[in-house]
Amino acid sequence: QPNMFKRGKFVKESFKKGMVIPFHIGIQGISNMGMAFTGDEVVVQTATKEQTARVVGIIKKAESSRELACFLEDEDRSKRRLATTDRIVKRMMTPIKRSAPKICIHLNKKQRNFIPVWEQTDGHWTVISFHHVKEVRDRIFVVNVISWKEQCFYPLGNVTAIISKTGPLDDRLWLLKEEFDVATTVFKTNEGLSPIDEDCAHRRDERKAITFTVDPAGAEDLDDAISVHDTGKHYELGIHISDVASFVTIDG
Repeated sequence: QPNMFKRGKFVKESFKKGMVIPFHIGIQGISNMGMAFTGDEVVVQTATKEQTARVVGIIKKAESSRELACFLEDEDRSKRRLATTDRIVKRMMTPIKRSAPKICIHLNKKQRNFIPVWEQTDGHWTVISFHHVKEVRDRIFVVNVISWKEQCFYPLGNVTAIISKTGPLDDRLWLLKEEFDVATTVFKTNEGLSPIDEDCAHRRDERKAITFTVDPAGAEDLDDAISVHDTGKHYELGIHISDVASFVTIDG
């Protein structure tokens, strides 16, 4: 029934709100999202008088959306620990990305103060190290969602890395992309440009500097940018303006 069911890409706009494109079908409520993540190819049942629109199936998962940067929630010590035969203790991870759900991780009850870091090889998960909670409490945890059962409110995940907020630049850039949901875009920068820069004698080569542009999504005319450089005593703010006329030929 093509009018009742549509196939599209799911975009999670907030924790309780999503949309299926290109049809712009709004999805309201956690229970109607069908455990889908942003980028998943889904089947959605359109709204009727009796039922709001809801995701009824995931055709293809966007695996990159299931790797999330998270904070470790403090353990709730207000609840009395009951004597059980369970060998597993649950801890919750809160993603930096606000639209993502919390993730449950499992700890060995006898080692409840140690966070296991996992590695996946040929489809099998193996613990490669343990880290005491006190030593890593304030760090960022990279968590991979490994399953999400229908009867569970939160998905289950494994920690695959623990990174510092002041670590390598690539890690910090990744955290910024996670927090502000910045999509990766590849641009072709050399088409139609002359390899000769007539004003090179009057320039300082800053091509290795990491610059940032502030433009709307989908923008391709990125003609100005900023950079920040730590000199040791202060921060140097760089303003970079493109000089198109020096690189585009007359016939170009």
